[in-house]
Amino acid sequence: MNQHIRSRSCTHSTTVRRSVVPQLRLGPDGRIAMRTNAVPALPWSVLHRPDSDHHAWLTDDAVADWTPLTPATVIDRSRLGRANRRRGHDAERAVARWLRDNGFTGTERAVRTGYATSERQVADPGDLTGTPGIAWQVKDTERESVDVWLRELDEQTTTARAEIGLLVHRRRGTADPGQWWAWLRLADLGALLGTPGRHRRERQHPVRMELAHAVELLHAAGYGNPVDGDEV
Repeated sequence: MNQHIRSRSCTHSTTVRRSVVPQLRLGPDGRIAMRTNAVPALPWSVLHRPDSDHHAWLTDDAVADWTPLTPATVIDRSRLGRANRRRGHDAERAVARWLRDNGFTGTERAVRTGYATSERQVADPGDLTGTPGIAWQVKDTERESVDVWLRELDEQTTTARAEIGLLVHRRRGTADPGQWWAWLRLADLGALLGTPGRHRRERQHPVRMELAHAVELLHAAGYGNPVDGDEV
């Protein structure tokens, strides 16, 4: 919005641009939507999602029950980001503790400094350390982006020079990390079972199981130290 102001001591006009605070709404799943006229039929568009870079269109009905964001709460987006990171770190610590109690006694949460998200200036070897031969990625989000996460895990596995990569995703409503979902490539599962087969690199299909079951397979394949109850 432009406003023309004419000074008494001069004849020229000055244009002052007022900053307009967009209409924003926060969804229960953490999405932030902004009012837009770009597509008249779909006046709400997703601006930001903490766990994804993807954009999608929302209708008015889709955000009817969302909480409107005031300028004060817009500023709190940084708080939302910190809360999500803290939740992710808590999940990493929980998985590390569970692994220490289940045959991987040296497991620790990886602490990195100087890590850039837009352009990775520091190589990312994964979220956990102390498990030779295995790269880990831990996620605590309501929405699954397994394909994206597994591609990231592939890079982490290469960086860590690991043999196996496992993705652990917190299971909603389940506090026990042993019952959280563990994802791995079909090729890696074949390697754990001792049947890698031909064309191993092409067997990239994702496979899901509970973390406790994945750890049993890891122990059977010679990783970590089996605990009582594991069948090796």
